[in-house]
Amino acid sequence: MPVLAAGGAIGGVVMTTVGAFGTGAMPLAFRAGFWFALIGWTVVKWQAWFAWRVRRSTDWIAAAAIGTLALNLLLPIEIAVALRLFDVRASVGSLPHVWPEALVISGAILALVLLVRGYRQPSAPETVAAVDPGGIIARAGIRDPDQLCGFQAEDHFCRLYLSDKRTVLIHARFGDLLGEVDRWGGTQVHRGCWVRAGAVRGAVRSGRRWLLQLDGGGQLPVSARYLVRVREAGWLREPL
Repeated sequence: MPVLAAGGAIGGVVMTTVGAFGTGAMPLAFRAGFWFALIGWTVVKWQAWFAWRVRRSTDWIAAAAIGTLALNLLLPIEIAVALRLFDVRASVGSLPHVWPEALVISGAILALVLLVRGYRQPSAPETVAAVDPGGIIARAGIRDPDQLCGFQAEDHFCRLYLSDKRTVLIHARFGDLLGEVDRWGGTQVHRGCWVRAGAVRGAVRSGRRWLLQLDGGGQLPVSARYLVRVREAGWLREPL
């Protein structure tokens, strides 16, 4: 999101400077106002679109591709409105050429955003390891990784949140349990909390903090240190 806003600001400066798309004849102040109004609106539109469509890191490409078509459909009308705001008359019918130009510009911006974000194609998911038959989790009666939604440290104990809505308190160190679930497709979300990715239903706010809702009905807090990781995973959404 910050990259999109920064790109919009840079785009406004560039378009104003070069007088793009025949706006060079406009007075500088009018030209700057026109481009920053148009690009500012476009940034707001795209921010809202991504906030609506993106729930996990793998959603970015599909959202950008669909938005390139859907959000550009009204661009001729938006340009005409912006021109009229700055007392420049132009008919909507004379502006259909902006569609192919907008597609080219959108593609270039998308490529820049992906480059800056250091985008990588998601790798194939790791095979979930079986429960270690001699481990702490197995001794708690868990035979299948899908049974475990998450766990939380409580002094010298850890509370396991299970998919059947039960919780089990066991005598174990948090770090030892992390070692056992290293390849279970989960992540640490707090100094003393871990969740399995497939067990997260969404999140709710409680004051200034987020609580992850688990399949079994439990809730685990997210600390500020791990908030970016949780957001990128797409878990800060209404519970399913």
